Amino acid sequence: EATIKALSETKGKGASAVVINVNSGDIVAMASTPVFDPNRFTPGISHELWNSYLAARPSPLIFRATQERYPPGSIFKIVSGLAALEHGLNPTNKTYSAGYYRVGRRRINDTAAPGHYNFKRAFKKSSNTYFIHHALAEGHGIKPIIDIGQQFFLGQRTGLLPGQETNGQFPTMSRVNQGWSDGDTANISIGQGPISVTPLQMALVTATVANGGIIYHPRLIDRIESSDPNEAEHALRFPKGRQRGQLNVRPENLAI
Repeated sequence: EATIKALSETKGKGASAVVINVNSGDIVAMASTPVFDPNRFTPGISHELWNSYLAARPSPLIFRATQERYPPGSIFKIVSGLAALEHGLNPTNKTYSAGYYRVGRRRINDTAAPGHYNFKRAFKKSSNTYFIHHALAEGHGIKPIIDIGQQFFLGQRTGLLPGQETNGQFPTMSRVNQGWSDGDTANISIGQGPISVTPLQMALVTATVANGGIIYHPRLIDRIESSDPNEAEHALRFPKGRQRGQLNVRPENLAI
């Protein structure tokens, strides 16, 4: 209820929200807006209503938490930041930002103010310059970012809603070897370019960092019981806390 109420503040825009128990992968809430009323499909939906759903923009027929993919933007700095730390970045060292970063002839503006940034301040203020600099000028490159992103299973379906989920887009080293530029690396380091994610995927990324590095399979249903009370012991149960993976990173970097 609280999730739906929060989404109502979007005032007609497409949006979604996912709330996860970080220590089990259980979905506490998962919602999308705008949404259709499934009761209107029983026993059959009218042509007028169906056509109105088809014509509506944003569409109420897409469950945005799993079926829509978006550029993650700055929340991807969770991944690129962890990659830089794993590659030897000293989080106390400071990097100066002039308020933009140049890659060739291209100028990438920074949403953070000019100044000196260590890792903590750069992450808090979301400094584009800092994360691009440490992906390019410090030589960390794209490979560490891809390695960490793949550990989070980015670019892969979670399996929560078969047939109702997109896998998103995440680069591979094979893709990089076919032609890649510093501009591509700069884009990826701040969550832009050839990358897209579902809200569910990024909720799982955040949950993994919060719980210390365990990637869980998300779980939506605890059990399915028969309507016959005498058949209760034959309920179909979905195991809790199934581990999908474990981040292979140093605990001190995850703590940062």
